Amino acid sequence: MTKLLEEYKEYYRVRAERYADNPNYKHSYEAEKNLSEAMQSCSTLEEFKDKLGNLNQLCAIALTKDKSLMEEKLYTELNEPIRASVSKRVLEKVDNYTEVFDMMNMVNEENTQGMRDITLDEANRIFHECWMYLDRIEIYSEAVVPDNYKAEMQSNVEYYKKSILDVIKNTENQMRLLDPNWKHNPDIIKEHRHRVLLPYWDEHVEEQLSKYKDLTNL
Repeated sequence: MTKLLEEYKEYYRVRAERYADNPNYKHSYEAEKNLSEAMQSCSTLEEFKDKLGNLNQLCAIALTKDKSLMEEKLYTELNEPIRASVSKRVLEKVDNYTEVFDMMNMVNEENTQGMRDITLDEANRIFHECWMYLDRIEIYSEAVVPDNYKAEMQSNVEYYKKSILDVIKNTENQMRLLDPNWKHNPDIIKEHRHRVLLPYWDEHVEEQLSKYKDLTNL
């Protein structure tokens, strides 16, 4: 056995062993082990050309599968269903591929769709942005002031009401470039991924959300 052949066999053995006993990379380990075994069975380097087949590509596909499984698990634990759905769709399709190029096209398409879905979902956080406007509407509506200031207070109230409606209108116009049917859904902010960004008691969130929906007719 030539020294170069020995080095190749050692290289592929080490490639496989780096994933051994790691439950997060069980598919990668099996694919790399199959590739290594093909190399170990060769008595010359020339033999490897015939035995290689698409084993290298299957290693890349297996690695994509393992990474997608880890991502799905992480985002599920974090209560991020929109992000987790990207990995789920990849996992539903990845086993149908034997060519890396085709698989990567699929993964890129799903990631692009995922970024679109995340953008549409997070656009509903305009409620978070309008929280301050709701507070100011309350302040100016309930302010006890001399009569000569009441018109100014009401003008401020109308200004912030209009600001909220404008934010919603502008956001809907932007999001409809991605999805013509998109419509702002205030209730979705009670889901964990949005709710966790609001550092208020549930009662306060419900109170503000009720005002917001009344104002916007949503």
